[in-house]
Amino acid sequence: MTSTALNASDLGAAHALQRLLPPLVALMLNAKQAHWNVAGPAFLPLHDFTDMLAADTTASLDARLAQSLRRAKSGTTPIA
Repeated sequence: MTSTALNASDLGAAHALQRLLPPLVALMLNAKQAHWNVAGPAFLPLHDFTDMLAADTTASLDARLAQSLRRAKSGTTPIA
C-alpha cells in the first residue's frame, strides 16, 4: 500500500506554488478579459497582443509548475 503523506520537499513545493499561482492566473484572466473587450481603431493589434499575452502566460505558468514539481520531487533545488 502506498502512502499519501507529503514529505517536507512536497510541502515546500506546494507552498511555493500556492504563492506563484494567484498572480499568474490573475494576469492570464485579465489579459483574456481585455482580449474580449478591446474596441476602437487599434482593435486588431490590441486584440492579437492580449491573446498572445494570455497564451504566453498560460504556457509560462505550465512550464514553471512542471519545473517546480520536478525540482521538488528530485530534492535537488529548494523552491522559494
